[in-house]
Amino acid sequence: ITQAEVREQLRVDKGAAARRAASLEAKGYLIRQANPKDGRSQLLFATEKAEGLRNSKAQVETTFYEWLLAELPEAEKAAFCKTLDTLYRRSKQESRAGFPHITALTEQGEGERHE
Repeated sequence: ITQAEVREQLRVDKGAAARRAASLEAKGYLIRQANPKDGRSQLLFATEKAEGLRNSKAQVETTFYEWLLAELPEAEKAAFCKTLDTLYRRSKQESRAGFPHITALTEQGEGERHE
């Protein structure tokens, strides 16, 4: 798989995005407002209902991680959290760059399979 193919897979079809936005709007999770800089486009904003859902998800995740780490000694908790933070930052950096290292590894693996 090439980097261009990875980018293509990550693209969102405009029609699919419009349908998803309309669905979320109908369910009360989004509102549309005219873009003050461009009369032809609209801006999407999360509603209080959506914010509540996000906040409840965050609370569930917080409670889960507190439970998960509760029985670990403090030194192990600190080491785990440091490692997790390192992996998170590395993955975000790779994502922002368009996954060049992942693409290179994938292409390398494809070449090995065809030999």
